[in-house]
Amino acid sequence: LYEDDNLPKAIELVREKRKWVRNTNWQITDYTKTLLGLLEKAGEHEQYECELRYLVLELKCQDTEFVSRLKAITPLENWAAVFEKLLADAKRPADRMQLYHFNGMYSELFSELSRYPYIGTFQSYEEDLRRWNTDRTLRLYTEILKCEMDRACDRKQYRHVAVNLDKLKVYPNGHEEAKKLATYWYVYHKNRPAMKDELKKAGYPQE
Repeated sequence: LYEDDNLPKAIELVREKRKWVRNTNWQITDYTKTLLGLLEKAGEHEQYECELRYLVLELKCQDTEFVSRLKAITPLENWAAVFEKLLADAKRPADRMQLYHFNGMYSELFSELSRYPYIGTFQSYEEDLRRWNTDRTLRLYTEILKCEMDRACDRKQYRHVAVNLDKLKVYPNGHEEAKKLATYWYVYHKNRPAMKDELKKAGYPQE
């Protein structure tokens, strides 16, 4: 139907399939995303905006793409209230971080990352945080690396943490902080020979 440019029939079909009682929330969300594409192509702006609000606010789909679309159609004076609802619906820390980042709320993002110090999550936002506040971000980076090394329990994980030391060099005084961190690990984790070996391989021998 889409290829035949029969958009009204395609829209009707998707809406009918979305009503099936055995649909999971994931399927309803998927149908709604499909419906948005059809409505946009058909130029049905009012229906499109209604379905977009349903997707984000009711189905709680907080993908940045759709949150961005919602912000674009929301009057500026109403966005703060809409954003508060999005935050209230964001039960996972990762979802809240994504929203804070999207809305340029770096202080709140920083606080959330401080509570959940995982290197993989932090690195998704590290570059923007560094531009926001270089000194605070460097301190957080080193604290997260400390936590990661405390959690590490095998050579692969030691290596994963150790290679991050070189990434600190993009910060002013980052090289010195990397050396301090390596020295700390040698002292604090002195019974981890595999960790010491990985630090040496990363270019941070014991002094």
